[in-house]
Amino acid sequence: MRSLLYIVIMVIVTGCSYSSSHPVVLDEAERLMQSDPSAAMSRLNSIDVSEFRDSATMARWALLYSEAMVINRLSAPTDTIINIAVDYYNRHNQTDEHKKASRLKALIQSTGGSDALATALYLQKEKEFLLYKERTKREMQLAIGLVILLFAAMTIAWMRQRIRLQSARNDALMSEASGLKMAQAESTVHMLNWAIRSVKFLGVEFD
Repeated sequence: MRSLLYIVIMVIVTGCSYSSSHPVVLDEAERLMQSDPSAAMSRLNSIDVSEFRDSATMARWALLYSEAMVINRLSAPTDTIINIAVDYYNRHNQTDEHKKASRLKALIQSTGGSDALATALYLQKEKEFLLYKERTKREMQLAIGLVILLFAAMTIAWMRQRIRLQSARNDALMSEASGLKMAQAESTVHMLNWAIRSVKFLGVEFD
């Protein structure tokens, strides 16, 4: 039981600390977006998005990445990355971000010309995103499995406790019943002795 709890705690701690540096890089890229869009693009490409731990960070990266492509006048070979932001902000009713993502989607495939390096980097990010999706799916399955195991372990522990308590109650009842029987037997013996003494006192003899 304790080992299972330790595993659950370790999974949570690992999940919380895994991508702690990524928001800092995203903040840097956002600050550089207007003053030095090329550097902002470089910062965004330096992140391995397969290591992201939550969909909010992924959506923010996708929005910034798409914005950087538009500002740098680079066209995207697909709309996979911008769709990450569009879908996320639509699901979470974040109107401003959703409008911005929708505008970028309209621009990103018509802005500028194709660039071999930019296209290669874009496709690499697509692969990292797919790895992220596969990993988060496995982690969700693992988390569900751990919750089920923890629930099962707690249920078994509770049932064992109930069995021990019931066994203790049964032992107490048996002990009490045994004590009552002995008390009844002693009472019967006392009554018989009293009757014999009374009869003897009255002068009746027993053969």
